[in-house]
Amino acid sequence: MANVIKLKNSGNPGVIPTPVQLVHGELAINYADGKLYYKKSDNTIGTITAQGGSGYALAGNNTDITSLTGITGNISTISYVDFNLNSNVTDQEGRLYWNNQDNTLDISHSSTFKSAVNQTSVVPPCLNNSGTAIAKGNLVMATGSQGDKITIAKAVTNGTIAAQYMLGVAGENITSGQEFSHIITTGVVRDINTEIWPVGTVLYPDPAVPGGLTSVVPTAPSLKTPIAIVLRSHQNTGRIYVRMTWASGLGITDSNVQVSNVQNQNVLQYNSLLGVWQNVQDLYLNGELSHKGLVLTEGNKIDQVLTITKTLTLTTDWQDTGIDSTDLETGTYIVQLYANDTGSGGTNSNEYYSGTMSWYSGQTNSSLELPTDEIVLHRAGGSGDGAMYLRTYRTPLADPSDLKLQIYSNTASASSSNYVFKFRKMI
Repeated sequence: MANVIKLKNSGNPGVIPTPVQLVHGELAINYADGKLYYKKSDNTIGTITAQGGSGYALAGNNTDITSLTGITGNISTISYVDFNLNSNVTDQEGRLYWNNQDNTLDISHSSTFKSAVNQTSVVPPCLNNSGTAIAKGNLVMATGSQGDKITIAKAVTNGTIAAQYMLGVAGENITSGQEFSHIITTGVVRDINTEIWPVGTVLYPDPAVPGGLTSVVPTAPSLKTPIAIVLRSHQNTGRIYVRMTWASGLGITDSNVQVSNVQNQNVLQYNSLLGVWQNVQDLYLNGELSHKGLVLTEGNKIDQVLTITKTLTLTTDWQDTGIDSTDLETGTYIVQLYANDTGSGGTNSNEYYSGTMSWYSGQTNSSLELPTDEIVLHRAGGSGDGAMYLRTYRTPLADPSDLKLQIYSNTASASSSNYVFKFRKMI
């Protein structure tokens, strides 16, 4: 005979008393200290001690709870929790669930942003007070702080902002004035436009677009450290894996480099007493310095080669080369002249002349033209009757800077040719 619970309602026979409730096809009777229940599966009666929404959690060591939509209070001494590995969960703030696509637990921070446990690192709470919205996938920099929050803006990476202020990539669209913005330093940013980049593309800061990313490696002084790699190439559901690398300028994070008060053309030189590399204006070297093809720019011209090419039509009389004291500072020079008379009548074909030249632009009180002694040039091989001569010349009572280099040939040329002068300062 089946187990039967008989109910009696003396006030209204045939009507189930008010304390009686049907719960999922089972009988529950309100009781002073709880509820009694009748479980059809094993024909037992027990006590219900917890109620949640439309269902009940039964007292005792239960291995399964179904239809439980809410728990109020704390859960203690729990050993583990098994999540549904095949659930399809919608994100909302405060929700924890198993992400079977990425094989990880996800924490929903909002309906548009979630982080994967042990796979996503985010910056502490941030405030966008830049006045401009920040799009998901934008590179973000710190601009300061307000209260307990870091203030942020789209990253400017053209070299005008120091590298250490770069934070990470926005994991969500961030409106102007939004607090609790989520900035990812390590992890996946989903649902952005990556259509222009193939999977596996390494992305760098875009110096031309604040907050932008580019596949082109920037050039200094723009920041050029890698920021992310493309996981999915798609216009709407693109993904990148952020692996924020903290960029550094020379001497900012290097423990053996000390740079201060940097000036134009400073160089690094090792200081063995301090054990650091330092920036210096004047470089001191021990031993020999070898070089090839140095070009004169500015500063000390000793051990530098200055090349000047002039187009001239040589005659058998002295004429200005066009080289004057604005081209060469005072000193003693080794001079080389390359001549290749391409015009008719010329006698120098691929000829080199060399000699020593005194080049001093001191004032003269002479009232006469005052050429110096001719510069003796040695002709390096060749044949024919061609010979060329150089001298320095300055105008009487002229400014000291009015010092010129003149030339003539014992054979005139009928047309112009290029003549290459090279000077190396000795003293």
